[in-house]
Amino acid sequence: MARILLQPTVRAAQTLIELGTVKDTEGAEFSLNALVAALDMQVRLTNKGDLSRAEALLVAQAHTLDAIYHKLVNRAVMNVGTHLDAAEAYMKLALRAQSHCRATLQALAVMKNPSPVAFVGQANIANGPQQVNNAPAVAAKGSRAGQSQTNFWRNNPMNGWTEQRRSHQSQLIRNWMPWERSTGPRTAGGKARVARNAYKGGVRLLLRQLAKTLRAHAP
Repeated sequence: MARILLQPTVRAAQTLIELGTVKDTEGAEFSLNALVAALDMQVRLTNKGDLSRAEALLVAQAHTLDAIYHKLVNRAVMNVGTHLDAAEAYMKLALRAQSHCRATLQALAVMKNPSPVAFVGQANIANGPQQVNNAPAVAAKGSRAGQSQTNFWRNNPMNGWTEQRRSHQSQLIRNWMPWERSTGPRTAGGKARVARNAYKGGVRLLLRQLAKTLRAHAP
């Protein structure tokens, strides 16, 4: 009994009866069983792929929302000169109805023309040369669980720098010859900084020489 009462069609039929929106031509309300049977039929049609009822429902709701929008706009125009607050409130409600109408029509468009779904496993995007390793990672023989990322690249030849890959990269660099396009520092300040690249600090060297001299002349 509880399962029957919790069915969506039964709950919907109860709601329609409570709202009093379902009546026959003589003004009498339909029975609960008749409403449940009608809703069950619509559910079965939807399960079979027949969405004509849902499409008709969305079109009718869009027209209703459009009528509400125009009614509220007219009310806003009537109150512009006398009651500005009321005009603003009516206009906000009108724009809200317009937004719901647009959303309803958008849902109908998606239902009529569903967008294709693509399941992309990996997207490789680069502006220049790019090496892509799509092979699954294979654990190195004798490797331990929880090894660091460095150990992984070193022990896994599928993604690491193999001898063949090193040779190929070396050949590419020799063909590229970047040293021929290297100009070095051009400004005076840059040349001065480069000239001090080998400087290790004169104080420490002097202290070492002084200590050596003192040790040599020690009694």
